[in-house]
Amino acid sequence: MPDTPNGENPVSPPTGQGPIAGAAHGSSAHGSAVTRAKWTIAIGLLVTVVGVVLTAATYAMAASNPNGGHYVIAFGPVIFGLLTLARGIRALRMTSRPEMGRQS
Repeated sequence: MPDTPNGENPVSPPTGQGPIAGAAHGSSAHGSAVTRAKWTIAIGLLVTVVGVVLTAATYAMAASNPNGGHYVIAFGPVIFGLLTLARGIRALRMTSRPEMGRQS
């Protein structure tokens, strides 16, 4: 069969686009999405814990001072951490959910 004007054979798939290459690419993309989601969850947990520890530590120092004292309520890191954690959990659920319309 003759090649097309751009030099491609219309019957064969483009280089690297066969069914095996597509399957390997799909599983690799899924693996990296799961890894990204897990990292997002870890970062969310870490930032939340830092905010809670900072609040608890400054409160403990203020409470132990006989004259009272000031303490920090680190709501910024806690809120950011919880939102990041929720985003990571959502991303992880989206990667583990089967695609719609796909028969198993």
